Amino acid sequence: MKLDEINIGPYDTLLLDRDGTINVHLLDDYVKRWADFEFIPGVLEAMPKLARHFKHIFIVTNQRGVGKGVMIEADLANIHKRMVEEIEKAGGRIDGIYYCTALSDEDVRRKPGRGMWEDILRDYPEVVAERTLMVGDGDVDKEFARNCGIAFCKVDSMKKEKGIYKWVKANDMEVIILAGGLGTRLRSVVSEVPKCMAPVNGKPFLYYLLSALSQYPVGKVVLSVGYKRECIMDWVQEHRREFPCEIDFAVEATPLGTGGGIRLAMEKCTSDAVCIMNGDTFFDVDLEQMKKAHEKKGQLLTMAVKHLKDFDRYGTVSFDKRGIVTGFNEKRFCEDGYINAGVYMVSDRTLLKDMPERFSFETEFLQPKVVEGRIQGYISDGYFIDIGVPEDYARANEDFKDFGTWTKRK
Repeated sequence: MKLDEINIGPYDTLLLDRDGTINVHLLDDYVKRWADFEFIPGVLEAMPKLARHFKHIFIVTNQRGVGKGVMIEADLANIHKRMVEEIEKAGGRIDGIYYCTALSDEDVRRKPGRGMWEDILRDYPEVVAERTLMVGDGDVDKEFARNCGIAFCKVDSMKKEKGIYKWVKANDMEVIILAGGLGTRLRSVVSEVPKCMAPVNGKPFLYYLLSALSQYPVGKVVLSVGYKRECIMDWVQEHRREFPCEIDFAVEATPLGTGGGIRLAMEKCTSDAVCIMNGDTFFDVDLEQMKKAHEKKGQLLTMAVKHLKDFDRYGTVSFDKRGIVTGFNEKRFCEDGYINAGVYMVSDRTLLKDMPERFSFETEFLQPKVVEGRIQGYISDGYFIDIGVPEDYARANEDFKDFGTWTKRK
């Protein structure tokens, strides 16, 4: 995703990283003078569009080169002055530049610390976290956004090393949300809409899923829809600008089962890093950490599991000391156990290409792969709720009153 492709959504304040987002990132050097500064292709064309939408546009940048003494602060000031002049000539604007020259990562003003964000809030009291979007090309920008409680979007970066330019893709995660279920168990209390659209404190359950995903470098969400899909599609059409990611649909003309729905949705994905989740379940698992664990272990699929006590609604998951899933156990009362929380991470979007058009993901794919030892468990103690039955749907309406305090969206 490039800068001119971001979903500017409902945000009125934009924070931009500099090196790798605005200008070419010199991997073997620092931008020490204006002659070293090169705008990334497309940035100057994007700035007028951003200026028309956002009330405030700030740059937040770490500038360790000053701290190391390879340049002085006056050099940095001149670079920023010339940069702003070129952006203004192109029809854009920058309202403020916040930078940190400290060498230590312990310095609160250095990203990912909140210092520069606190400076912005001091200088511009009207700025609020809920309407602020951070755009950058690195993990430090993502962590900064999370520490500040603001939405984040990762963009492609142009880097230069030893005179050679290369584009580095953002490698955004893509997410499939299964939203095509019939919701038969919930019809006694919610009968007019699909489960993901069940109202929770005045907003559809899907809103909370998409809001939580906004805290991660998610480039695209694919909604696998079928039953009463018009309801979902109409709501997304009206509200898609509230979320920084692209939202697409995989439409089941006839029910395809959980596996068929995922297979169809994967055809819409372009990244090999794909997260799969249910549209009626919320699990506050750290998707970035889960993705890293998945990549480190190198298994076919990683499954998020949740520890519960005194339950009979779910079957349990068994796994060995390495975390490899060894079996699924039938539903029964358990005093203590781990359940499949319905969040999966894969790194191959063609994973299901040889499966039939219609199949069960759980019984026809997961179970055989467990026998082969190809499924990794990932334990998380995050908040979990499945609104598929009336009593838990009622609990969600209570718990989600405090949504902003117990998720990462703080």
